[in-house]
Amino acid sequence: MNVAYLGPDGSYGSLAFKQLVRVTKGRSDGHAYKPVVVGTNNQVLDCVSAGRAHVGLVPIRNTTVGKVVPVMTALAEEDCELAVLGEVKLPVKHSLYCHPQYKDSESFSDFVVATHPQAHAQCHRTLRGMGLHRYEEFASTSGACEAVVSHSERKLLAIGSVNAGVIYNLHTIRTMIHDYPKNATIFYVVASRKREIDLRVPATRPNTPMIITLNCDGHGVLLSVLQVFEVFGVNITGLTDLPYITGPRFYLEAEIGPGKDLESMLVRLRTRCDVRVLGSYAC
Repeated sequence: MNVAYLGPDGSYGSLAFKQLVRVTKGRSDGHAYKPVVVGTNNQVLDCVSAGRAHVGLVPIRNTTVGKVVPVMTALAEEDCELAVLGEVKLPVKHSLYCHPQYKDSESFSDFVVATHPQAHAQCHRTLRGMGLHRYEEFASTSGACEAVVSHSERKLLAIGSVNAGVIYNLHTIRTMIHDYPKNATIFYVVASRKREIDLRVPATRPNTPMIITLNCDGHGVLLSVLQVFEVFGVNITGLTDLPYITGPRFYLEAEIGPGKDLESMLVRLRTRCDVRVLGSYAC
């Protein structure tokens, strides 16, 4: 089974892949997993849609900075035919690195931090406290680490995983630089609706992600939609507004576990809005 994720080696996508292997015992349909490493999260989704990978791993939420809206928006597109099979929770521990030639620097205040935007957001208070105010965006944290190695003439620092520091032979300036000690990222396991994938990812919580588009933008329309969940005794765990053209659109996550009548609730919801369920899994 081919699994696509954002690389290169040492990225948190690669760590999520290893976590998926662990929690599923490394097997699915009797076939071992094979990594398909790509350069962006959108390429992960495209890779799965095109059939070059059976499943993909994309970050959807972080405990420190919240939702990953670009991924939500991509999953919400009308032509997106991907389903969410489950999720992997990955503890995220950031370290700050420099090229070994700069390890004895008295100060790093004139250095530029190479980082993925999400990683920077998870560490911005710590970085500010260290006097590091300039940063340069990269597609992944491991890509930032690669830049520190390949552009040693530049005064670059990189935020990355412990694995990345070892892989790229970087000097560790400081470990555990994330602002929130329990920093973690939830990765969705996605697959095409056009093919059957027998992959059982152990769930830590019941979750049903869905896209809701309001039929009109009148007073109290969203409230009337949310009241349906209350009537059916379903807890909403996340609600994010998304960019839209035809009508207000939202990414919603709900705890619909055993004993809840999902189909009846969807019938009631569709009298008030358009609904597309991305997946549903329980503990």
